[in-house]
Amino acid sequence: MAAALSLETQIYQPFQSGFLNQILSKHTGETVLISGHSNTVPALVNQLVGDNVLEELGESVYSKIFMVSLQRIGDGRITVLNF
Repeated sequence: MAAALSLETQIYQPFQSGFLNQILSKHTGETVLISGHSNTVPALVNQLVGDNVLEELGESVYSKIFMVSLQRIGDGRITVLNF
């Protein structure tokens, strides 16, 4: 995706203290794509929406995209796309 849009990729540590706050403050009002693993993406989504709505994904799950809309961390809405 980054190559298609001529964007620079950034490596992140999903459980680093303040990670989501940094992303939100740097990209307020923008669209952000976070790609991760089955054991990190659900936890990030849960933090963003403020509820434990997702469990860890199985290692063979590659068909989901989680779209989260929010104004502040802990008060987000999730849309799950399956392909």
